[in-house]
Amino acid sequence: MYIKHLTSLQFLTYVGFFAVVLAAMFKFVPGKAPPVRTEPYPEDELGAHDRKTAKYFVAGGFFLVLGSLHMVLKNLPWAAEYLARTGYAGHLVRDLSDTHVMIVGGGTLLSTGLCWLVLPRIVGRPLSSEGLAQCAFWFTVAGLFVFYVSLIGNGTSGSTSPPARRR
Repeated sequence: MYIKHLTSLQFLTYVGFFAVVLAAMFKFVPGKAPPVRTEPYPEDELGAHDRKTAKYFVAGGFFLVLGSLHMVLKNLPWAAEYLARTGYAGHLVRDLSDTHVMIVGGGTLLSTGLCWLVLPRIVGRPLSSEGLAQCAFWFTVAGLFVFYVSLIGNGTSGSTSPPARRR
């Protein structure tokens, strides 16, 4: 590939990527020694986020229960027959939405909550950003809820007849 064959957008994309790589190198490659902490953090500072991790486990449990109820409802004979007739729309409701609510909602929220609970004790430092931990929870829950509702909405609005053929 020659430079004269690049479009302006491709060139700007390459320049932007190169700038990000350079900025990351200058940011993460140490220029001076980091400050050394001589005394360990107190236990109350390490566990400052512990009370806020309960919502991860409650929300993770909620999404696991929701996924279990979804699995029961989608396997009822009349629902399973309807979803099988709808084709790809049924696949959205039957497979994708259930899988994502169980894995992302249950698994990811539970494992993230466990990390926020255990990680400060393993590394001996408190969480570096309380706000980031809060945003991670709320963005995950909101995103999963919107994703789940959109898959269910798109799947249940699917037609049961095949699309019309063009002539």
